[in-house]
Amino acid sequence: MADSFLYIPDITGFTKFVNTTEIEHGQHIISELLEGIIQSNQLDMVVSEVEGDAVLFYKHNSIPTFDQLVSQSERIFIAFHEQLKQMEAQRICQCGACSSAINLSIKIVAHSGAIGFTKVLNREKPYGADVVKIHTLLKNDVNEKEYVLLSDSLSKTYKKEMEQTASAWVKPDLIPSGEGNDFHYYFSLSPLFERVKVPMPPKPPKRLPKPYVTSIFIERPKERVFEMLVDFDVRQLWNDEAQEIIYDENKVNRVGTTHQCVLKDNSVINFESFSDNIGEGKLIYGEKILGIKMAKEVAVFFILENEGNGTRLSLELHIQPLPVIGGIIKLIMIYKMSGNLEAQLKSLKALAERPSNN
Repeated sequence: MADSFLYIPDITGFTKFVNTTEIEHGQHIISELLEGIIQSNQLDMVVSEVEGDAVLFYKHNSIPTFDQLVSQSERIFIAFHEQLKQMEAQRICQCGACSSAINLSIKIVAHSGAIGFTKVLNREKPYGADVVKIHTLLKNDVNEKEYVLLSDSLSKTYKKEMEQTASAWVKPDLIPSGEGNDFHYYFSLSPLFERVKVPMPPKPPKRLPKPYVTSIFIERPKERVFEMLVDFDVRQLWNDEAQEIIYDENKVNRVGTTHQCVLKDNSVINFESFSDNIGEGKLIYGEKILGIKMAKEVAVFFILENEGNGTRLSLELHIQPLPVIGGIIKLIMIYKMSGNLEAQLKSLKALAERPSNN
Protein backbone atom coordinates (compact mmCIF):
# COMPACT_ATOMS: atom_id res chain seq x y z
CA MET A 1 0.00 0.00 0.00
CA ALA A 2 1.34 3.42 -0.98
CA ASP A 3 1.82 6.06 1.68
CA SER A 4 -0.80 8.79 2.06
CA PHE A 5 -0.32 12.49 2.69
CA LEU A 6 -1.64 14.22 5.83
CA TYR A 7 -1.64 18.01 6.20
CA ILE A 8 -2.87 20.26 9.05
CA PRO A 9 -2.94 24.08 8.92
CA ASP A 10 -3.45 25.20 12.51
CA ILE A 11 -4.50 28.68 13.64
CA THR A 12 -2.26 29.61 16.58
CA GLY A 13 -3.20 31.95 19.35
CA PHE A 14 -6.69 30.44 19.21
CA THR A 15 -6.84 29.15 22.79
CA LYS A 16 -5.80 32.48 24.27
CA PHE A 17 -8.10 34.17 21.78
CA VAL A 18 -11.28 32.38 22.87
CA ASN A 19 -10.34 32.30 26.54
CA THR A 20 -9.84 36.04 26.80
CA THR A 21 -12.29 37.51 24.28
CA GLU A 22 -15.96 37.41 23.37
CA ILE A 23 -16.84 33.82 22.49
CA GLU A 24 -19.50 34.43 19.82
CA HIS A 25 -17.47 36.84 17.69
CA GLY A 26 -14.37 34.70 18.22
CA GLN A 27 -16.20 31.68 16.84
CA HIS A 28 -17.41 33.65 13.81
CA ILE A 29 -13.90 34.90 13.06
CA ILE A 30 -12.26 31.48 13.38
CA SER A 31 -14.99 29.94 11.19
CA GLU A 32 -14.35 32.53 8.47
CA LEU A 33 -10.60 31.90 8.62
CA LEU A 34 -11.05 28.11 8.45
CA GLU A 35 -13.35 28.54 5.44
CA GLY A 36 -10.60 30.59 3.80
CA ILE A 37 -8.05 27.84 4.46
CA ILE A 38 -10.34 25.23 2.91
CA GLN A 39 -10.95 27.45 -0.13
CA SER A 40 -7.17 27.75 -0.58
CA ASN A 41 -6.82 24.00 -1.18
CA GLN A 42 -5.09 23.66 -4.55
CA LEU A 43 -3.81 20.09 -4.14
CA ASP A 44 -7.24 18.51 -4.37
CA MET A 45 -6.87 17.27 -0.81
CA VAL A 46 -9.86 15.82 1.02
CA VAL A 47 -11.08 17.58 4.15
CA SER A 48 -11.25 14.93 6.86
CA GLU A 49 -12.58 17.26 9.53
CA VAL A 50 -12.42 20.71 11.02
CA GLU A 51 -10.89 20.46 14.48
CA GLY A 52 -11.73 23.66 16.33
CA ASP A 53 -8.81 25.77 15.21
CA ALA A 54 -7.38 23.51 12.47
CA VAL A 55 -8.25 21.53 9.35
CA LEU A 56 -7.10 17.96 8.73
CA PHE A 57 -6.56 17.35 5.00
CA TYR A 58 -5.39 14.14 3.35
CA LYS A 59 -4.54 12.61 -0.02
CA HIS A 60 -5.00 8.85 -0.05
CA ASN A 61 -2.14 6.82 -1.56
CA SER A 62 -0.61 9.97 -3.04
CA ILE A 63 2.10 12.39 -1.95
CA PRO A 64 2.62 15.77 -3.67
CA THR A 65 6.07 16.97 -4.66
CA PHE A 66 7.97 19.19 -2.28
CA ASP A 67 7.46 22.24 -4.50
CA GLN A 68 3.74 21.49 -4.61
CA LEU A 69 3.67 21.39 -0.81
CA VAL A 70 5.57 24.68 -0.69
CA SER A 71 3.17 26.30 -3.16
CA GLN A 72 0.15 25.07 -1.19
CA SER A 73 1.56 26.34 2.10
CA GLU A 74 2.46 29.66 0.50
CA ARG A 75 -1.08 30.09 -0.79
CA ILE A 76 -2.66 29.32 2.58
CA PHE A 77 -0.32 31.63 4.48
CA ILE A 78 -0.83 34.63 2.16
CA ALA A 79 -4.60 34.14 1.93
CA PHE A 80 -4.84 33.79 5.73
CA HIS A 81 -2.96 37.01 6.46
CA GLU A 82 -4.70 38.96 3.71
CA GLN A 83 -8.00 37.84 5.20
CA LEU A 84 -6.90 39.05 8.66
CA LYS A 85 -5.84 42.41 7.22
CA GLN A 86 -9.13 42.69 5.35
CA MET A 87 -11.02 41.97 8.58
CA GLU A 88 -9.01 44.66 10.36
CA ALA A 89 -9.51 47.22 7.57
CA GLN A 90 -13.27 46.59 7.66
CA ARG A 91 -13.56 46.26 11.43
CA ILE A 92 -16.39 48.09 13.14
CA CYS A 93 -16.83 46.11 16.36
CA GLN A 94 -14.62 47.17 19.27
CA CYS A 95 -14.83 43.91 21.22
CA GLY A 96 -11.73 41.99 22.23
CA ALA A 97 -12.25 39.24 19.65
CA CYS A 98 -12.55 41.62 16.72
CA SER A 99 -9.77 43.96 17.80
CA SER A 100 -7.25 41.19 18.55
CA ALA A 101 -7.92 38.89 15.57
CA ILE A 102 -5.10 40.56 13.63
CA ASN A 103 -2.65 38.91 16.09
CA LEU A 104 -3.61 35.35 15.12
CA SER A 105 -1.04 33.31 13.21
CA ILE A 106 -0.78 29.99 11.40
CA LYS A 107 1.48 26.96 11.42
CA ILE A 108 1.33 23.89 9.19
CA VAL A 109 2.40 20.30 9.85
CA ALA A 110 2.65 17.59 7.20
CA HIS A 111 3.24 13.84 7.41
CA SER A 112 3.18 10.72 5.25
CA GLY A 113 2.21 7.20 6.26
CA ALA A 114 -0.38 4.46 6.10
CA ILE A 115 -3.98 5.32 6.85
CA GLY A 116 -7.14 3.27 7.16
CA PHE A 117 -10.72 4.47 7.08
CA THR A 118 -13.69 4.23 9.37
CA LYS A 119 -17.22 5.25 8.45
CA VAL A 120 -19.07 7.68 10.71
CA LEU A 121 -22.57 8.79 9.68
CA ASN A 122 -21.92 7.63 6.10
CA ARG A 123 -18.70 9.63 5.95
CA GLU A 124 -15.25 8.06 5.72
CA LYS A 125 -12.60 9.35 8.09
CA PRO A 126 -8.91 8.36 8.11
CA TYR A 127 -7.57 6.64 11.21
CA GLY A 128 -4.46 4.85 12.37
CA ALA A 129 -1.12 5.50 14.04
CA ASP A 130 -0.05 8.02 11.43
CA VAL A 131 -3.22 10.07 11.91
CA VAL A 132 -2.35 10.19 15.60
CA LYS A 133 1.26 11.07 14.81
CA ILE A 134 0.49 14.16 12.73
CA HIS A 135 -1.50 15.57 15.62
CA THR A 136 1.44 15.05 17.98
CA LEU A 137 3.57 17.13 15.59
CA LEU A 138 1.51 20.19 16.48
CA LYS A 139 3.43 20.27 19.77
CA ASN A 140 7.10 20.66 18.92
CA ASP A 141 10.27 22.64 19.59
CA VAL A 142 10.31 24.77 16.45
CA ASN A 143 11.53 28.23 17.44
CA GLU A 144 9.40 30.08 14.88
CA LYS A 145 5.95 31.64 15.14
CA GLU A 146 4.76 30.57 11.68
CA TYR A 147 6.25 27.65 9.82
CA VAL A 148 5.79 24.39 7.95
CA LEU A 149 6.98 21.27 9.80
CA LEU A 150 7.64 18.03 7.93
CA SER A 151 7.58 14.75 9.81
CA ASP A 152 10.68 12.53 9.78
CA SER A 153 9.14 10.23 7.16
CA LEU A 154 8.17 13.11 4.89
CA SER A 155 11.56 14.75 5.46
CA LYS A 156 13.26 11.61 4.13
CA THR A 157 10.96 11.57 1.09
CA TYR A 158 11.68 15.23 0.32
CA LYS A 159 15.38 15.36 1.25
CA LYS A 160 16.72 15.57 -2.31
CA GLU A 161 13.88 17.84 -3.48
CA MET A 162 14.50 20.26 -0.60
CA GLU A 163 18.08 20.66 -1.81
CA GLN A 164 16.87 21.47 -5.33
CA THR A 165 13.75 23.53 -4.58
CA ALA A 166 12.96 26.45 -6.86
CA SER A 167 11.52 28.48 -3.98
CA ALA A 168 14.27 30.88 -2.93
CA TRP A 169 12.51 31.90 0.29
CA VAL A 170 12.45 28.33 1.66
CA LYS A 171 15.34 27.71 4.08
CA PRO A 172 14.88 24.22 5.57
CA ASP A 173 16.27 23.53 9.01
CA LEU A 174 15.92 20.51 11.27
CA ILE A 175 15.05 19.51 14.80
CA PRO A 176 15.35 16.08 16.46
CA SER A 177 12.22 13.99 16.09
CA GLY A 178 12.69 12.38 19.48
CA GLU A 179 12.75 8.96 17.81
CA GLY A 180 16.29 7.63 17.48
CA ASN A 181 18.49 9.56 15.05
CA ASP A 182 15.63 10.84 12.89
CA PHE A 183 14.91 14.52 12.30
CA HIS A 184 11.95 16.68 11.35
CA TYR A 185 12.63 19.40 8.80
CA TYR A 186 10.86 22.75 8.94
CA PHE A 187 10.99 26.11 7.22
CA SER A 188 9.75 29.51 8.31
CA LEU A 189 6.82 31.19 6.58
CA SER A 190 7.78 34.67 7.77
CA PRO A 191 9.62 35.63 4.53
CA LEU A 192 6.20 35.59 2.84
CA PHE A 193 4.95 38.56 4.85
CA GLU A 194 6.36 40.94 2.25
CA ARG A 195 3.96 39.42 -0.29
CA VAL A 196 0.85 39.93 1.83
CA LYS A 197 -1.20 42.73 0.29
CA VAL A 198 -2.51 45.47 2.56
CA PRO A 199 -6.05 46.50 1.57
CA MET A 200 -7.07 50.12 1.14
CA PRO A 201 -9.39 51.29 3.94
CA PRO A 202 -12.97 51.50 2.66
CA LYS A 203 -14.23 55.05 2.19
CA PRO A 204 -17.28 56.12 4.22
CA PRO A 205 -20.09 58.21 2.71
CA LYS A 206 -19.56 61.94 2.40
CA ARG A 207 -20.61 64.02 5.41
CA LEU A 208 -22.60 67.01 4.19
CA PRO A 209 -22.36 70.53 5.70
CA LYS A 210 -25.88 70.68 7.17
CA PRO A 211 -27.23 67.26 8.13
CA TYR A 212 -30.25 66.64 10.31
CA VAL A 213 -28.86 66.12 13.84
CA THR A 214 -30.39 64.80 17.04
CA SER A 215 -28.78 63.41 20.17
CA ILE A 216 -29.50 61.73 23.46
CA PHE A 217 -27.61 61.05 26.70
CA ILE A 218 -27.33 57.41 27.78
CA GLU A 219 -26.11 56.54 31.24
CA ARG A 220 -23.85 53.74 30.09
CA PRO A 221 -20.22 53.58 28.80
CA LYS A 222 -19.91 54.37 25.11
CA GLU A 223 -18.36 50.96 24.40
CA ARG A 224 -21.50 49.24 25.73
CA VAL A 225 -23.83 51.51 23.74
CA PHE A 226 -21.71 50.93 20.63
CA GLU A 227 -22.08 47.14 21.01
CA MET A 228 -25.85 47.52 21.09
CA LEU A 229 -25.76 49.64 17.93
CA VAL A 230 -23.68 47.27 15.82
CA ASP A 231 -25.14 43.96 17.04
CA PHE A 232 -28.03 42.95 14.76
CA ASP A 233 -29.22 40.45 17.40
CA VAL A 234 -30.06 43.44 19.62
CA ARG A 235 -31.32 45.72 16.83
CA GLN A 236 -34.91 44.56 16.86
CA LEU A 237 -35.14 45.19 20.61
CA TRP A 238 -34.77 48.95 20.12
CA ASN A 239 -35.94 49.48 16.53
CA ASP A 240 -39.69 49.64 17.09
CA GLU A 241 -40.38 50.06 13.36
CA ALA A 242 -38.76 46.72 12.49
CA GLN A 243 -40.77 43.54 12.14
CA GLU A 244 -37.63 41.55 11.35
CA ILE A 245 -33.90 42.11 10.81
CA ILE A 246 -32.46 39.77 8.15
CA TYR A 247 -28.68 39.28 8.17
CA ASP A 248 -25.98 36.62 8.01
CA GLU A 249 -25.87 35.25 11.55
CA ASN A 250 -22.51 33.56 10.89
CA LYS A 251 -20.66 36.80 10.09
CA VAL A 252 -19.49 39.70 12.21
CA ASN A 253 -20.88 43.12 11.28
CA ARG A 254 -18.11 44.90 9.34
CA VAL A 255 -17.74 47.67 6.78
CA GLY A 256 -19.62 46.53 3.70
CA THR A 257 -21.90 44.13 5.63
CA THR A 258 -25.49 44.34 4.41
CA HIS A 259 -28.75 43.61 6.18
CA GLN A 260 -32.45 44.02 5.53
CA CYS A 261 -35.01 45.66 7.77
CA VAL A 262 -38.56 44.37 7.22
CA LEU A 263 -40.97 47.05 8.44
CA LYS A 264 -44.37 46.38 9.97
CA ASP A 265 -46.07 47.19 6.66
CA ASN A 266 -43.88 44.40 5.11
CA SER A 267 -41.82 46.88 3.08
CA VAL A 268 -38.09 46.13 3.03
CA ILE A 269 -35.16 48.54 3.38
CA ASN A 270 -31.60 47.42 2.56
CA PHE A 271 -28.66 48.80 4.54
CA GLU A 272 -24.87 48.65 4.26
CA SER A 273 -22.62 49.21 7.28
CA PHE A 274 -19.71 51.64 7.36
CA SER A 275 -17.38 53.29 9.82
CA ASP A 276 -15.42 56.53 9.98
CA ASN A 277 -12.85 58.40 12.04
CA ILE A 278 -13.87 61.96 12.86
CA GLY A 279 -12.03 62.65 16.07
CA GLU A 280 -10.09 61.14 18.93
CA GLY A 281 -12.19 59.57 21.66
CA LYS A 282 -15.23 59.12 19.42
CA LEU A 283 -16.75 55.87 18.18
CA ILE A 284 -18.48 56.02 14.79
CA TYR A 285 -20.95 53.61 13.24
CA GLY A 286 -23.08 54.27 10.19
CA GLU A 287 -25.42 52.71 7.68
CA LYS A 288 -26.20 53.62 4.08
CA ILE A 289 -29.66 53.02 2.68
CA LEU A 290 -29.29 51.06 -0.54
CA GLY A 291 -31.42 51.28 -3.68
CA ILE A 292 -33.15 54.50 -2.72
CA LYS A 293 -34.41 56.47 -5.74
CA MET A 294 -35.40 59.76 -4.11
CA ALA A 295 -31.81 60.87 -3.39
CA LYS A 296 -28.24 60.28 -4.57
CA GLU A 297 -27.26 58.91 -1.17
CA VAL A 298 -28.76 58.57 2.28
CA ALA A 299 -26.57 57.73 5.27
CA VAL A 300 -27.02 57.73 9.02
CA PHE A 301 -24.00 58.39 11.25
CA PHE A 302 -24.08 57.37 14.93
CA ILE A 303 -21.41 59.28 16.85
CA LEU A 304 -20.61 58.29 20.43
CA GLU A 305 -18.43 60.20 22.91
CA ASN A 306 -17.95 60.26 26.65
CA GLU A 307 -20.07 62.69 28.63
CA GLY A 308 -19.85 62.61 32.40
CA ASN A 309 -20.54 59.08 33.58
CA GLY A 310 -22.23 58.09 30.36
CA THR A 311 -22.40 58.58 26.60
CA ARG A 312 -23.60 61.33 24.31
CA LEU A 313 -25.04 59.57 21.28
CA SER A 314 -25.52 61.87 18.31
CA LEU A 315 -27.32 60.86 15.13
CA GLU A 316 -26.61 62.61 11.84
CA LEU A 317 -28.87 62.04 8.82
CA HIS A 318 -27.05 62.93 5.60
CA ILE A 319 -29.16 63.12 2.46
CA GLN A 320 -27.44 64.03 -0.81
CA PRO A 321 -30.28 65.33 -2.99
CA LEU A 322 -30.95 64.82 -6.67
CA PRO A 323 -30.81 67.85 -9.01
CA VAL A 324 -33.73 70.25 -9.55
CA ILE A 325 -36.43 69.26 -7.02
CA GLY A 326 -34.07 67.20 -4.89
CA GLY A 327 -33.99 69.85 -2.18
CA ILE A 328 -37.74 69.64 -1.66
CA ILE A 329 -37.65 65.84 -1.59
CA LYS A 330 -34.83 66.01 0.95
CA LEU A 331 -36.99 68.12 3.31
CA ILE A 332 -39.86 65.65 2.94
CA MET A 333 -37.53 62.71 3.67
CA ILE A 334 -36.14 64.42 6.78
CA TYR A 335 -39.68 65.13 7.98
CA LYS A 336 -40.71 61.48 7.52
CA MET A 337 -37.53 59.90 8.90
CA SER A 338 -36.65 62.19 11.82
CA GLY A 339 -39.51 61.07 14.08
CA ASN A 340 -38.65 57.40 13.63
CA LEU A 341 -34.95 58.00 14.23
CA GLU A 342 -35.59 59.97 17.42
CA ALA A 343 -37.93 57.23 18.65
CA GLN A 344 -35.23 54.63 18.01
CA LEU A 345 -32.70 56.58 20.08
CA LYS A 346 -35.16 56.77 22.98
CA SER A 347 -35.80 53.01 22.75
CA LEU A 348 -32.07 52.35 22.66
CA LYS A 349 -31.58 54.52 25.74
CA ALA A 350 -34.32 52.68 27.61
CA LEU A 351 -32.88 49.29 26.67
CA ALA A 352 -29.28 50.25 27.50
CA GLU A 353 -30.20 51.68 30.89
CA ARG A 354 -32.08 48.61 32.08
CA PRO A 355 -30.38 47.16 35.18
CA SER A 356 -29.56 43.94 33.30
CA ASN A 357 -27.56 45.94 30.70
CA ASN A 358 -24.95 47.35 33.10
